[in-house]
Amino acid sequence: MTIYEELPFAGGTPRYGIPAYRLPKDVLAYEIERVKGQGVEIKTGVKVGKDIKLADMRAEGSDAVLIATGPKDVIFLDVPGADLEGVYDCYEFLEAVYLKGPESYLKRPLFDLGKEVLVIGGGDSAIDAARTALRLTGAKVTVAYRRTEMEMPAESDQIKEAKEEGVQFKLLSSPKAFKGRGGRVVGATMQVMRLGPPDASGRRRPEPTDEEFEVSCTSVIQAVGRGPNTYLQKLYGMKTGRNEGIAIDDHYRTSIPGVFAGGDVTTGETSVGMAMANGRKAAQYVHEYLMNLEDKHVSLYDMYYTERTKPRHYWDMLLGKEEKLPPP
Repeated sequence: MTIYEELPFAGGTPRYGIPAYRLPKDVLAYEIERVKGQGVEIKTGVKVGKDIKLADMRAEGSDAVLIATGPKDVIFLDVPGADLEGVYDCYEFLEAVYLKGPESYLKRPLFDLGKEVLVIGGGDSAIDAARTALRLTGAKVTVAYRRTEMEMPAESDQIKEAKEEGVQFKLLSSPKAFKGRGGRVVGATMQVMRLGPPDASGRRRPEPTDEEFEVSCTSVIQAVGRGPNTYLQKLYGMKTGRNEGIAIDDHYRTSIPGVFAGGDVTTGETSVGMAMANGRKAAQYVHEYLMNLEDKHVSLYDMYYTERTKPRHYWDMLLGKEEKLPPP
C-alpha cells in the first residue's frame, strides 16, 4: 500500500487547513505514524498525473488505485472588485499558515491583511480564517454571511468561541462590490438580504433587498466553498458528475477499470469525519475488487467495526474508563 501526497507533509486538509486549536497536530501525527506502522509507505512531494502517471502506477504493480484528492477548486465571488489586491482565497491563507505552523508563517507572512479584515462565508473554514487572522494580527475581523446565524454551516461552538475572541458578525449581508484605491481593496458595498423559501439544502434561501451599506476593510478573505479537485478527471478524461467531481458507481469504481475514487473529490467539500467514513467504505470496495468478492458485499461496519471491535471514546479514556489513551 502506497500513498502519494503532493505536498511536503502528509495529512491533507486536517494538517494545513484546520487550526491546531481545533485539531491538535500531535494527534494527527500520531494517527499518521500508526498508518505508517502498519506498513503503508507515504511518498510526499509527488503529484500524481505530473510526477507519476496512473499508467505507471499500474505498470509498477498496483492492482488498484484509489483517488482521494479531496476538494481543491475554490468557488470565487463573481462581483466587481474581486480581482483587487488584498482579496484573498481562504484556503490558500489557511494552508500558508498551517502547513509549517503559525510560528514559521510569522517569520515571513505571505498575506498583507492590514487592520480591518472582512471574511465572506459562514462555514467552518470562514470561522477558522477569521480566528486565525485575528490571532495573527490583532486586527478588527468581521465575518459577513448572507443568512442568519441559525443557518450557518459552521459548528455552533466555533461561532461562540469566535465571538468570545472578538470576531464580529454581519449577518443577512452579502458583498455587492469591492471598492479599491490604487489597485488595492479599501472597502465593500454590502447588500442587505432577507430569507425566502427553503432551497435544495433545506435552508431558507437568501434574497436581496433594496438596502445597501458600506464597510471599510484592508483585506477580504473569501470562504464560500470548494468544489472537487478536478485535476485528474480532466487530465485523464474520467466521467464526472455533480460539480465536476469524479463519477463513481455503487462500488466506488470510476470510468477507468481498476481505478476507484472516494471522499470530497467525488462530492465537493464536506467534513473531515464524513471524508474519513467515505474512505473506509471505499477501502472495503477496493478489497472486494481485489479478492473477487464484488458480488458478495458485506457492510464494513457490520462485518468489522461492530462485531470485531469495541467502540472507544476519547472522554471515557480521559476518565479512566478505557485502558489506553490516544496520543500524548
